[in-house]
This record gives sequence, C-alpha cells and structure tokens, in this order.
Amino acid sequence: MIARPLILCLLSCLLFTGCTKNFDDINTDPGAKEDVDAVYLLSTAITRTAYAYQEESIYKHPASAARYVTMVRNETMDKFAWGPRDWTPNYTRLMTIRLMAGQAEQHHQPQYVVLARILRAFNYAWLTDLWGDVPYSQALEARYNDNIHPAFDKQENIYPDIMKELKACNEALMGTLPVIDAEYDVLFNGDVMKWRRFANTLRLRMLLRCSKNYPPAWSDMQSMLNDPVRYPLIDAPEYNASVKYLGTSIENSWPGSDQAFGYDEFDKRKPAKELVDMLLACKDPRLAVWIDKVEDKASATVDKNDYVGVPNAISQPAQYNGGIIACRASHQR
Repeated sequence: MIARPLILCLLSCLLFTGCTKNFDDINTDPGAKEDVDAVYLLSTAITRTAYAYQEESIYKHPASAARYVTMVRNETMDKFAWGPRDWTPNYTRLMTIRLMAGQAEQHHQPQYVVLARILRAFNYAWLTDLWGDVPYSQALEARYNDNIHPAFDKQENIYPDIMKELKACNEALMGTLPVIDAEYDVLFNGDVMKWRRFANTLRLRMLLRCSKNYPPAWSDMQSMLNDPVRYPLIDAPEYNASVKYLGTSIENSWPGSDQAFGYDEFDKRKPAKELVDMLLACKDPRLAVWIDKVEDKASATVDKNDYVGVPNAISQPAQYNGGIIACRASHQR
C-alpha cells in the first residue's frame, strides 16, 4: 500500500504539471481578434465617451453635486446618500483609446493617432476636473509593465500637459494626413476642421478654468482668439461636438434609449432652482434650449413664471409648485 503522504505528493505533482503544460495555448481564445483596425476602436471610444459624459452631466452624482438637477423621485443622490464611487469607467475608456492609438501607430494611420490624443485629452481633463489629482503619467501601464500602483499626478501639472497636447493635435491636423473614415467617425463624419475646432475649444475652456493659477493662460487665450485661422473654434451650433443616441424607432431613441436609461428614469429629474434662477438673472439664451416651459402656470402654487426650477433636497420635491412642473431638463443638443 502506498503511504498517504506519498499519494498526496504524486497528486500535487500531477496537478502542477497539468496546469502549467501548454498554459498559454489552452487559455487563449482562438476566436479572439488581437489585431483590430484603429477605425473600429474610434467609434467605440467616441460613443462610450459621449454617452458617459451625458450620463454624468444629467443623470449621476456630479450633476446633483453641482445642483444642475433636482431628483424628484429616488432622492438619495440629491441628498448625498452616496455609496462608494470610483473611476473604473473613466480608465476603461482611456484604455480603449490607448489601444486605438497603438493600433493606429502599428498600421501607420497617423490620422487616428491624432484623434486618439484628442479623445485622451478630453477624458483626462474630465477625470481631473472630477477628482483633482489622479494617475496620469504612469496610468494604464499595468498591462505593459506590471505597474499596478501608478503615482498620482497633481492637477496643476496635468492641466498644462493636456493643453500642450491639444495644441500639438491642432498643429498635426493642419498638415497632410490620410482621410478619416467618415462612417466610423460618429462625432464629426471625418471633418478635420471640426476636429481642430473641438481640440482648440477644449484647450480654450481649460485655459479659462485654470486662468487664476496658470500665468500664461491669458496670453495663450488672447493668441488663440486673435488668430482664428490657426485656432478655429466651436463658434456656431453646426460645429458642436455632439453624438446622437441612435435607435431604429422613437421607442428606442432618446430619451427612451437604453443609453438614456428610459423615459421613466429621465423624468425623475427636474432642473434645479439654482440653475434656472441663474439663467433667468443673466438672461441666458440657453435657457429655452435646456429647459421646458411650465405647462400650466395657472395652477402653480409657488412660482408662475414660464421657467421654474425645483429646489434641491426639499420635502416632497415632486409636489413643488403644485406638482405640475413640466420644466424637465432637455437633452443636450
């Protein structure tokens, strides 16, 4: 009879050798495509960025924290009863963009390298605006060099680097590059000038935001505004950077699409009083674009104006002003 310790030893050896023999082969999906054309990743990077940006600005915590919207049902978000929050979705999008840039470089497609750099800049600007200091210079390296603890970069260093990138992207797009495939460019349909406007306007916005703490900001902004040929901007609605929620019918398009979480979810939110009052005070022309008018002013119990916002964190917000407020925030155009 073989002693029990010896049996256990033999079984361990069998398990060890069985698990390691041809490990890479048996754990590789033969149907998985590793070499993906960058143009396919372009549409993915654009739509995931646009849908998530819309979600954060209208639906989720940043919109509530900034008092842009008021929750009239499921009010926990509006009253800061938040659970843990992380930035996994942000870095997942950034990894897609990094893969896109890598594939474009491998296949000598410089036009998509530049577009990846612009999308990367947009996502990192958004990330640092939300969180402040974030992993930046060492981020997304785990797949390549096992760095699973990237250092945090200071926002004061991230901002100048992103703005430098955007300036370089505008200059790159001024040169001669291969044509952008309009079918997969769901943002600008292959229009290089619109990509330049997007990059420059994002840079201008960042310069304005950091102008009090970044000494070159004012001179850089003036240089851009004084040279519209070199630095074209989004200065008309037809140049807007917007992605439609595409469906096959009215039932599965905005605001009823899966990406928009359905009309029922959309209608849980009303424009916040702080936002509406500020737009009214400034006579802001965007008011009529963003906010619907009250449908039944005669029945209003608090405010009989055309545009009424709901105060944040009040008791029974759905009943505010008689409960007939029709001024839900319209979708971004």
